[in-house]
Amino acid sequence: MSARDTHAPHGERTERGARPLLGLLSVLPLLAVGGIALFAPGDALAPRGDVKHESSTAAPSTTGLVCPGPLTVPDALADTGGDAELASKGPSDVVGVRGLALDADSSLLYGRVAASTTRQDENGDPLAPTIETKSSDRKAAGQKARAADLGAAALTIPQATKPAELTLSGSSQEVVGDAVQASTTTTGDFRSMALTRCAAPTTEATFLGSSTRSGASSSLWLSNTSDRPATASVQVRTADGPADMGGRSQVVVAPGKQERVLLESIVPDQDVIGVSVSTVGAPLAMALQGTERDGLTPQGAEMLSGLPEPSRDATVPGVRVGKGGSGQVVMMNEGGRDAQVRLSASDTDGPVDLPGLGDEITVPAGSVATVPLDGAQGDLTITSRSDQPVSTAVRSSVKSDKRLGKTIGAPSDLAVTQPAPALTDAGVLALPAGGAHGTLALASDADTSATVIPVGEDGGGGRPVQMDLAEGATAQVAGGDLTGVEGEVAGLVVVPDDPDAVHATWIQAESGKKDGPLLSSIPVLPRSSDRAAASVQLG
Repeated sequence: MSARDTHAPHGERTERGARPLLGLLSVLPLLAVGGIALFAPGDALAPRGDVKHESSTAAPSTTGLVCPGPLTVPDALADTGGDAELASKGPSDVVGVRGLALDADSSLLYGRVAASTTRQDENGDPLAPTIETKSSDRKAAGQKARAADLGAAALTIPQATKPAELTLSGSSQEVVGDAVQASTTTTGDFRSMALTRCAAPTTEATFLGSSTRSGASSSLWLSNTSDRPATASVQVRTADGPADMGGRSQVVVAPGKQERVLLESIVPDQDVIGVSVSTVGAPLAMALQGTERDGLTPQGAEMLSGLPEPSRDATVPGVRVGKGGSGQVVMMNEGGRDAQVRLSASDTDGPVDLPGLGDEITVPAGSVATVPLDGAQGDLTITSRSDQPVSTAVRSSVKSDKRLGKTIGAPSDLAVTQPAPALTDAGVLALPAGGAHGTLALASDADTSATVIPVGEDGGGGRPVQMDLAEGATAQVAGGDLTGVEGEVAGLVVVPDDPDAVHATWIQAESGKKDGPLLSSIPVLPRSSDRAAASVQLG
């Protein structure tokens, strides 16, 4: 793989470099249908360097995203022995939140770092999107977004103790944005790192990869930010098929309230589970939390956001298996027919031969199936091909080679990596508050290239990097190669040269060796993805 800097097109004012003009891209205007914000292909062409941006008189588009807040474990689990230092305190009670918003005509979405003199208000100030916060935590609600002259804004909440709501608004048109929450606990029985995407309320969600076996806890988080009551229908699936919900399949969530469903009380002693949720009355913000221990030794935690729609083809880049760790592909078939699936793996050098991969695997109708990644180590891309739509995720872990602090044994941390949809257009990713300590993994279905642009805490663009991508191999951009921004890297824009061919996932690791191995990941979503289709129009 090679990485090379790009250069600005003639005639545009640039900051810290820009890339050559990309091919024409579709602008996906935001359509409001029955109160739901939808992206749909439009006829407008991507702006070029010699074309001025026309001002729009349309009302600004607004998207609401909800973050689930700190990890929470049952009192009984938190009080059950463990190391004397932190066992009774549970995971960290604060999270970091980062929001990123871009106007749809921002040059960043077209692979350039170029400010436009036509994007100004009546006072001559640059137009920019806004990010507002709402939280019962005054410290979180008091944070302000920063914006430069590129049509981008970033918001950082270093420490939030409650779930936060972010409202992203475009300056004169639809807004393209993302928000990510990071929870990090560096010592104690619940030592872990967990990234989750702050999500728009939705009427359907699917989660996969959590566990209820001994020492593990899984809970479904439901939040109703509307003024109407909502009823959630919950179905858990296991290797034996749909679970008997025991009369607990219906959960009523009052307006402005949150509910948690403890899943091990419904399906205990399951190595891995899948969860499907649908709602009536009002959409809900949802997440699935899992914490795991082996006896008194921490084995990590994850806070999962909803999966993409079940698909016959899934690409999961950014799967990291550490030395002494393990990996496992998890598949869920919600349909009425058995699915026949073939799995493959690749790394930066191309295909990787692992036992059990390549054989046809049956995922029975209505059930969950797993395939171990025996012998896997390093960073991988897992690909799934099926004759029926299935949901896919990959569980993997990194393990310390020694005890840390007063832990009983050598701890490990869990990551549940989700599929990364093909970037049909630019992908936008907010990075964790605290810094880009990790790697961007890119997988491609063809020989092509992609441009990666870092966005700073001030909303400014950094130095673009163009990556050459080979079919069937994984390329990587290290966090240290994302340069040219003020302060931390607050987010990324990934622009593919070949629509539908590029998939990307951010792998976040520990910020220092003293913390030992910590791991989590989050996929990069295209601007026209289902997260936009599920956004509730708040404006």
